[in-house]
Amino acid sequence: MKEKIKKLKKIVRKSKSGHLPLKYRVKLLGTIGNVNTINKIFFECLKKVFPIWNTEYPNNSVMLEIISKADAYLYRQTGNKNEFESFFNEYVNYFESIEGSVGLSGMSATALCASIAYGAALTVDDYDGEDDNAFDWDMWNTDFYASMAYSGGNPFIKEGDINKRVEFWDWYLETVLTIATNPDQPLISLDLEQPVPSENVSEDKRKQSINTESILAGLKKVADLSIEDLINQNGDIRWEKIEVESCCIPSGLSIMTNFYINN
Repeated sequence: MKEKIKKLKKIVRKSKSGHLPLKYRVKLLGTIGNVNTINKIFFECLKKVFPIWNTEYPNNSVMLEIISKADAYLYRQTGNKNEFESFFNEYVNYFESIEGSVGLSGMSATALCASIAYGAALTVDDYDGEDDNAFDWDMWNTDFYASMAYSGGNPFIKEGDINKRVEFWDWYLETVLTIATNPDQPLISLDLEQPVPSENVSEDKRKQSINTESILAGLKKVADLSIEDLINQNGDIRWEKIEVESCCIPSGLSIMTNFYINN
């Protein structure tokens, strides 16, 4: 295993993008042969990029619940893996709607949920050595999402910091070696305070500024698309005002728009 890790580190350093191709990760994790251990490695990847999420959304109950449930399931064999399928189905659109490294760190969580629910599916039907970019985003593994979150973007469209990506994959390879050697010992410890869920969702209040990059970008996207649609449908009308109304719901941010015209 140590020799394989050394060879893979050389491959990463020789890569122009600093990326560790999927075929090498599939083969490396395949040598471990234990689904639970592989998911523990993926869990470490999520914990590695959790601070990125937590900086933007501290004490977010959705992320904290996923991490808490994953820790209990992987290390204490409590809970039901079907819970993770439910987590994926309920929250994947929420995380996917958040832009940048914060959203990518969130997608690391839903990718982990899918991996636990479906048994660390490292390969897909008719897999023939393709890299991550050959597959749709909802089939990417936690390690790839975490690498993008850590480095700041997708290597296949020349996003992110190459040095940070190399740094991540070096850490990842050492993590694989550590967890494979001692799978019962978590590598990264998080001091998490699980919030007490409100019995009445309508009474659940959160102090959250809208002045964050991801929220402002989302609001702008909604407004721009709505304006374009209105102009296309009613080119002869001059719209005076757009009012955006939003509310927090368990799975994310619900946005409604009301439009007013100049009479």
